[in-house]
Amino acid sequence: MKLFRIRMFVLFAVLILAVYGGSQAAWGMGERESVGEALPVDPEVIIGKLENGLTYYIRENKKPENVAVLRLVVDAGSVVEEDDEQGLAHFVEHLAFNGTANFKKTDIIDYLESIGIRYGPEVNASTGFDETIYKLEVPTDNEEAVVKGFQILADWAHLVSFEEDEVDRERGIIIEEWRQRSGAGMRVMEKHYQVLYRGSKYAGRMPIGKQTVIESVSAEKLKNFYKKWYPPDNMAVIAVGDFKAEAVEDLIKKSFSMIPESEGPWERPFFPVPDHQETLYSVAVDPEIRESRVTIYIKKDVRESKTRADYRKSIVEYLFSGMLNSRFDEMSKKPDPAFISAAIGGGLIIRTKEAVVLSATVQHDGIERGLLSILVETRRAIEFGFTASELEREKKNLLSWIEQAYKERENTPSHSHVREYIRNFLEDEPIPGIKKEYELFSAFVPGVTLEEVNRAAEDWIGEKNRVVLVTTPGKPADGAQGGAPDEEDLKRVFERAGRATITPYEDSVKEGPLLAEIPAPGSIVEEIFIDSVQTTRLVLSNGAVVLLKPTDFKEDEILFEAMSPGGHSLLEDEEYIAAITAPTAIKDSGVGDFSKIELEKELAGKVAAVSPWISEIYEGFSGSSSAQDLEILFKLVYLYFTDPGRDPDAFQAYRERLRARFENRRSIPDEVFWDTVRTTIGQDHFRSRPLTVETLDEMDLDRSHRIFRERFSDAGDFTFIFVGSFDVETIKPLVLTYLGGLPSGGNTEKWRDLGIDPPGGVVQKTVRMGIESRSQVLIGFSGPFSWSYEGDFSLEAMGEVLDIRLREKVREEQSGTYGIWVWASTRKYPDNEYTVYIGFGCDPDRVEELTDVVFKEIDWIREGEIDSMYLTKVKEIFKRGLEKSLKENGYWLKSMALALRRGEDPGIIVKRAALIDRLDADIIGKAARSFLTPGRYIRVVLYPQAEE
Repeated sequence: MKLFRIRMFVLFAVLILAVYGGSQAAWGMGERESVGEALPVDPEVIIGKLENGLTYYIRENKKPENVAVLRLVVDAGSVVEEDDEQGLAHFVEHLAFNGTANFKKTDIIDYLESIGIRYGPEVNASTGFDETIYKLEVPTDNEEAVVKGFQILADWAHLVSFEEDEVDRERGIIIEEWRQRSGAGMRVMEKHYQVLYRGSKYAGRMPIGKQTVIESVSAEKLKNFYKKWYPPDNMAVIAVGDFKAEAVEDLIKKSFSMIPESEGPWERPFFPVPDHQETLYSVAVDPEIRESRVTIYIKKDVRESKTRADYRKSIVEYLFSGMLNSRFDEMSKKPDPAFISAAIGGGLIIRTKEAVVLSATVQHDGIERGLLSILVETRRAIEFGFTASELEREKKNLLSWIEQAYKERENTPSHSHVREYIRNFLEDEPIPGIKKEYELFSAFVPGVTLEEVNRAAEDWIGEKNRVVLVTTPGKPADGAQGGAPDEEDLKRVFERAGRATITPYEDSVKEGPLLAEIPAPGSIVEEIFIDSVQTTRLVLSNGAVVLLKPTDFKEDEILFEAMSPGGHSLLEDEEYIAAITAPTAIKDSGVGDFSKIELEKELAGKVAAVSPWISEIYEGFSGSSSAQDLEILFKLVYLYFTDPGRDPDAFQAYRERLRARFENRRSIPDEVFWDTVRTTIGQDHFRSRPLTVETLDEMDLDRSHRIFRERFSDAGDFTFIFVGSFDVETIKPLVLTYLGGLPSGGNTEKWRDLGIDPPGGVVQKTVRMGIESRSQVLIGFSGPFSWSYEGDFSLEAMGEVLDIRLREKVREEQSGTYGIWVWASTRKYPDNEYTVYIGFGCDPDRVEELTDVVFKEIDWIREGEIDSMYLTKVKEIFKRGLEKSLKENGYWLKSMALALRRGEDPGIIVKRAALIDRLDADIIGKAARSFLTPGRYIRVVLYPQAEE
């Protein structure tokens, strides 16, 4: 259900879903008569059940074209495991890819890659507390692939092989996954979950399991677990895509009806989390944690959401949380804020419990202050409520969101529908469909009163089932507690919040137009049509160039980018920090007469956003809007050019956010590892140094404001690109007024080569940090080359072949890593360079052994004797990827901007298909010999801290 998903957001790595239920409502007679009516099921989805009990969902959907998105959902995760089974649900999920009755060993992945399905994004699986989900995409313009796709799902459902040698091989991979997941985050999570889920199985059932169990479990025990928890009445098959529903339903019946029924009645057990009257506390101090945060959970029983009344309650609670979050956001932008960021939300945290979650990221020495602030502000909302102007803005935002979703209903990605149907099967979330939800929003939102929203707060916040979690790196010098508050300290904060004197919130709203005076328009001095990319190119009287590519990929989406050569390369080193922080400093300051907070209030309900940026050799903007709000986007661009804001209070808040991010980064192993990579590849250039708390002293608002104005003072050498749902003739007046009316001095700038070049020869560095026994390895090849579009493509293709090969050799054959990756790229300016990174995590004792395997495979690809299987896989992956991308506004915008930055004709984009067709082993081998030079690379290795 769309409403519940818009309230899903990340609260500092905690996934918060929707909360339904709550306040009493003051409805009109028409509403009151229908609110008890049950929410219908979207008529566009077919829901059925086979005789053996398996449930299926089918929906025809055209986005993306020629693709079916398939899922096998098993209603069992780690919580169903017994003490000696911890990790088995996840182990079984892994083994589904290691052989079934119809696909031996790794044949599933080999086949899927051969038809263009990318391992990871398009075929994968996941195990959670309560469920296991197998994910697969197949091309629907290949009938055999569709049939095999359902055969794969059916094999996963009841025909996994569990061969002894595959179990042993996968055992090592899972241990490496466990190793790579170990660290501060996992340590803190395990500690907090013992308190949050006290008295329940969830407290000790992390999906990754226990290493001792993983190391010793037999194939027979895994098979028994599989048979027990994979009965057909505990599973669902979901298929959404560009196909005929009748044909897919027949395939499901044919593929899954053969699964035997459960022996006797089947009922999936559920595991409650006991209630508690007292507040529980957990303080986790870990030196490798990046940020300090405090989070309050108020656990509640799971409530039904089946009727129009339930839906209306959800709208009321969404309005409440949205307004309180807006207040938190406003507070975070004031000078010396008590918290870096804060948010409230709610929803299902596990299958048997919901929670309201109130959380704040704070300075390391500001936990009690931050907690007090969010408690006081929440109390202010409860005691004094919200204002009419706040409610009106939040209603506008909500109605604008649902209107956009309704407009794009025919362009909704299949993945979005799939996620809804998964939740319907597992959590019984209603699926009325966007048409019905749009109707409900239109009926309910205008009638929600301020009084009932204010009452909603009282139902959300309480003391029963309250849990307070504190996470901080602490300070080792301050003892075992690391200077963090203890339980008594936190209790006193709650007492202070209850005694605090509170006054009503005052909503300050800026009056007046966004842009007081409309600029005099410029004119078009040249207009040409680039037929190869169906794009109109305009040259304006002030020298600005505008590219306009209308598309029909979305009903109401317009994307834009602007760029100009120069960037921070034209500045001296002492102004580097001021330059790279300038875009955020200015954006946080607002534009014209509007501060950032005032601007957000002014633009409530509008779909228009613009973000400035400054890179090494370019500066520019990116943004998006609806067709209706396109003029607002143009006004924002004009104001950023002519009247960027300067807000000292917002700047101080920005600096404090950065301080919180950087203060402990030198204690985080992965951060230090990547800092070492960057400084090594940049040969310790001044601008490759890590950002630290000390570098924040170089921030300067006056400098940033001056630099920004200089970089954006002359529109004459800017190129603007617009892609999306617009008409060229309709957009031209806006282009002439707001872009043609921009100032231009007739100057043409060029970036400066800073001389940041990769090292020659072989450079090896070691980083020793971290508590856990885990290593990271980065091998990087880089150097100069003669840039060409063909050369860039050959490097990309070589990287794809090597990526597949290394996964087979290092992960699958050696069981040496959970994941190994290859990233290959080129740049044309400021000088022609290539970079190939190979990275993996592993056991510290196997670093040298696995590095040798990597270099052996580099020798293999350099020899050019590449099996046709690899070429088939890479060519099909590229073809399928291109087919999808050519129907996306974002791809066209990115590709056109990249072509222009490289000084290429935008028409070069359409040449990729021909390059894919011509790809062969000789091209791959030649690229490998050119780019993977044995005598020119870096290797950086992270080892755990040596014991003293």
